[in-house]
Amino acid sequence: MYNPDGADTSREWIEVYNPTENKIEIKKSSFGLIDEEKPTLSKDGIRYLGCHEIDKDLVVESGKFVLLTNSKDGLKSDYPDNTFNSYKVSFSLNNTEGFLKMSNDECKTFFLEDKYRGDSKEGYSLEKDGSSFRQSYIIGGTPGEKNSEKPKPKEYSSKIRINEILPNPSGDESENEYIELYNFSGDDIDLEGWEIKDSSETGKYIFSKGSIIKKDNYIEIYRKDFKFALNNSDEMVYLLDPNGKIIDKTNYADSAKEDISYNFDGAYWRWSRFLTPDKENQFNNLPTSKVKIEKKVYENMLAEFRVSAKDKDGDKLKFVWEFGDGHYGYKQNTSHKYFKRGVYNVDLKISDGSEDIFETFEIEVGKFPKSELKIVGIKANPKGKDTDLETIKVKNSSKKKINLKGWSVATGWKNLYNHPISKKLVLKSGETKELTRKYSLFALNNKQTKIELRRPDGSVASKVKYSKKKGIQDDEIYEKTENGWDWIETQTDTDNAENTQDDTEKSVADEENQNNQEDNMEIQPDEPVENGEVLGAETISSTLYDKSDIRFFRKNNHPIISFFAKTLQYGNQKINYLLNFIFR
Repeated sequence: MYNPDGADTSREWIEVYNPTENKIEIKKSSFGLIDEEKPTLSKDGIRYLGCHEIDKDLVVESGKFVLLTNSKDGLKSDYPDNTFNSYKVSFSLNNTEGFLKMSNDECKTFFLEDKYRGDSKEGYSLEKDGSSFRQSYIIGGTPGEKNSEKPKPKEYSSKIRINEILPNPSGDESENEYIELYNFSGDDIDLEGWEIKDSSETGKYIFSKGSIIKKDNYIEIYRKDFKFALNNSDEMVYLLDPNGKIIDKTNYADSAKEDISYNFDGAYWRWSRFLTPDKENQFNNLPTSKVKIEKKVYENMLAEFRVSAKDKDGDKLKFVWEFGDGHYGYKQNTSHKYFKRGVYNVDLKISDGSEDIFETFEIEVGKFPKSELKIVGIKANPKGKDTDLETIKVKNSSKKKINLKGWSVATGWKNLYNHPISKKLVLKSGETKELTRKYSLFALNNKQTKIELRRPDGSVASKVKYSKKKGIQDDEIYEKTENGWDWIETQTDTDNAENTQDDTEKSVADEENQNNQEDNMEIQPDEPVENGEVLGAETISSTLYDKSDIRFFRKNNHPIISFFAKTLQYGNQKINYLLNFIFR
C-alpha cells in the first residue's frame, strides 16, 4: 500500500508471503529492506540502497502472511477489526515506481527482489498477480490475507423489454418523444444504473436511484429527460443493465408517420395509431388481401395485376406495386408491360394509414407462343350496314384454345392502323369464327385493303390483302379455298336478305348484351377457368372504346356520327378511312 487515502506515510505497508513448506526466520540484526533504486555510500564504505532495519526477528510460517509497516498503530484506524502479524520498519514508498529488495545480511546481498509501478488509485493496494502487480479489486486491499478476487458481476433481470416508441409526435418533438419499458418478470425491479441509448452512441439515459418498475407494469421516459433525439427512420434503441449487458433492442427502418408509435405485440413489432404510454399496447385490424395475377405473362404485352382487399376498421387503403424491373404502380388493380424475358420478384404493399402489409410473389415472363391462327375469309361489303356486318373470318389451326382478347386487327393500304380486340373471343382447336366490329373497331374498304392479324406482342400471325377496283358486290366474300384466295358471290332474295340482316342484328344484339353482362360482372379470385390453355387471356387492359361502337354514337343522336354511319352503308372509301382514324 504505497498510496493510502491521505498523505500519512505511517499508513503505508508491505505484505510478505511464505509460499514454501518451511518456516522462514531472519534475525533483526541481519535483515534489511531497500525501497530505493540509487545506492548510497555507508560509513564503512559499503554501498547501501536505503537499507531499513526491522524492529525484531522476522518469522514467517509456511503459507502465512506478515506485514512490514511504518507504524503498527497507523493501521488500527484503517483496519480496526483485523489482527496482523506485523513488523515495524521505517520506509517511505514512492508513488510513481518503487524497488523492493529484502536482505538477510544487512543489505549486502538479497534473497528477494521486486519492483512496481504506481498505477493504483488512492486507497487501493497493488496485489501480486503472477509475475506482475495489479490494483486490488476492493478499496483498502487485503493486508494479512489472500489477495482480492475479481468480484462476479451482479445478476440483473432479463425480463424487461422495450415496449413502445414514439419517434415522430405532433407538436414539440424535443418534449413529446417517448420510450416505454415493460416489466414482465413478476417482481418489482430497481432500474438504478440501467441505461437506454440510441444508435448514435453519443446520447444515453441512465436511470437514477429510486426508479422502480413494478411487476406487470410500465415505465416511460420522455425526450425532455433522455435528451438524445429519436430518428424518424433507420433508428436502433438499446436497453442495457448496469453491467453493460444488452437486455433488449429494437430498430425500425420505415419512416415514422406523425403520431404513429412503434409497438411490440408479444411476437412482432408493429406500427399503431393508438398511443398507449403506461398502458397495454393497442393495434388496429390488419387488412386482408388476395392477389390475382396471370398464370402466363409475355414480354412486350400488358399483364394485369389485381388484388381484392378488405379492412374491418374501414380505413382507406393505399397500394404500391413494385414490379421487379424498376417500375411501380399505385392503383389497386393495374397493368404492366415487361420488355425483357426473365423471372421477376413482385412486391405489393398495402397501407391502412398505420401499418403496411406485404405480398411477395414471383412471375416468369416468357416469349409469346407463335400460335397457328389464320385469316380465311373477308366480307368487306355486306348487304346493309357495313359498320355492323363487316367480318373477318379467322381459323385456329393450332392444338390449343386461343382467346383473341388482347390481339389486334390492323387495316389500311398505304398506312395500317391498329385496332385492339377488346372483348373475349375464344376459338377452340380447329374452330373458325367471324370477327366483327363488336370485338374490334376495324373498317374494310370496298375496293382495296391490307389486313394483318397481330398477336398481343405486336408480331403478325396472319395477313392478307385484296384489291378490286370495280368495287366489291353486296355480300361478296373474299375466301381462302383449296386453290387459293377467290371471290365468292352469295345469292339471296330480298326477304332472305332482310331476314338474314334482322337475324344477324338480333344475334349481334343478343351477343353484345351477353358480353356487356360479362364485362360488368365482378371478377372473383376463385372464378372457374375453362379447361385448356387460353393464350393471351387477361393480358391487355380494356381500351378507350372497348364498350362502344358506331351504334352507341348514333343512339345518342350525334349528328356528325349519324352522317358518317349512313354514308358507310354505301361503302364510301374515304369515310371508311376517316372513321378508321377517329376510332383507332
